[in-house]
Amino acid sequence: RRLDREDHNLRAAIDWALANDVPDVGLRIVGSAWRWFQQRGRLREGRGLLADLLARPSGGDVRVRIAALAAEGGLAYWMNDFPAARRAYEERLELATATREEVLMADAHYDLGYMFMVAEQGDLLREHEQLALDLYTASGREDGVIRARQALVLAVFLAGDYAVARALQDQNLAVFRRTGSHFQIADSMTLLAAVHWRLGEPAASWERLTDGLRFFAGIDSASGMAQSLGMAAIMLISDGDAELGARVTGATYRLVNEKAVMLAPVKVLHLPDPADLAAERFGSERSAELLAEGADTPIAEVIAQVLAASRPGPLS
Repeated sequence: RRLDREDHNLRAAIDWALANDVPDVGLRIVGSAWRWFQQRGRLREGRGLLADLLARPSGGDVRVRIAALAAEGGLAYWMNDFPAARRAYEERLELATATREEVLMADAHYDLGYMFMVAEQGDLLREHEQLALDLYTASGREDGVIRARQALVLAVFLAGDYAVARALQDQNLAVFRRTGSHFQIADSMTLLAAVHWRLGEPAASWERLTDGLRFFAGIDSASGMAQSLGMAAIMLISDGDAELGARVTGATYRLVNEKAVMLAPVKVLHLPDPADLAAERFGSERSAELLAEGADTPIAEVIAQVLAASRPGPLS
């Protein structure tokens, strides 16, 4: 919210850096603030600025470029541009390794690991996240240890070990609550909702999902709302009010397209696409009608409908 208020000053500083050919100033800003561009659905703008800044000769502090590449990788990742994200993350890992700084290397391995989650290459996901975990542990970075351990839960989930994934993620969630990490708590909700859904535990899944949705809606996080609504659509079409689920799907895809954000339950967790589920359930013509109705409904109204919906039943 502070960056919201400083929006014009932020952009003025970056424009000044470009106009005066001092790209490191702009790289420091975007490298530090890229999550704001993501959460506010301004990913295209952030990537456009980074493309111009990264193309210019840097002043020599490799850490500035490392942070900027992390930002480029992150923004590309959330825009579903996985080849670009991987290129940025691989260059970042190369630069970080050359510094021999444990935290920089750990961060690089951590982010690169997600490329293999998307590609469903669990062995490489585990390899990079284990390296990250070891480096964070060696450097005494508890926050990093927790993040890497959560990424390893994704590898367990990808392998189909849902009960183990639930136990591990419950441990991570307890730490997030102890440390007051509200965003990480909410982010965990989608993963836990997916885990419980795969285990045939709809009550727990729906509770996790709606808890996360309330938080993301409260901070106006486009990425967070998309992942929560996408998960809600999958559950509703499969085991609940299927017509509502199809409308939620339409609203979710409108949000994804307008804000250029990822549908994480499909892209990262590899759950079924709710648009495909709707077509299978209703046929192409009726599903298209329902999706269009959802796309025409204000997102706040769609969220209210989801939160007021009856809990889906057991997996069939």
